[in-house]
This record gives sequence, C-alpha cells and structure tokens, in this order.
Amino acid sequence: MNRFLFVAADFLSRPPGFYVMIAAMTVLVPFGLTNVVTYALSVAAIIITGVVLIQGYRDTAAISRASSPLR
Repeated sequence: MNRFLFVAADFLSRPPGFYVMIAAMTVLVPFGLTNVVTYALSVAAIIITGVVLIQGYRDTAAISRASSPLR
C-alpha cells in the first residue's frame, strides 16, 4: 500500500500529473459530474496528505534513532 501511495503522490505532485488531473476535472464538470470531480480531488488530497504524514513519521523516527546514542 505504501508503494502505491508514494507513486500516486509523486505523480500528482509533478507538473504532468497535476495537469492531467486538472484536465480530467475540467472535462468532467460540463457533463454535470461535479460529484465525481469533488470525490477525485478529495482522494488526491488524502493520498498526498497520507504520504506527507508517513514521511514525517519516518523522519521523526530516524532523528530519534540517530539521537538516541547521544543520550
């Protein structure tokens, strides 16, 4: 699951992924699929937030491990 999240977040955070997401959302709105757009944007935000939280946890754990011999 982590691999999927990191790949998806990496794709969405780079210009090609961002532009694909914006184009897809722009195409769907005129067809009255605003619920789909809202859902897709929410899922993308959750994926990116999840990766940020996972990475923050890993950074904190690494800093904690690195500083423990110094105590």
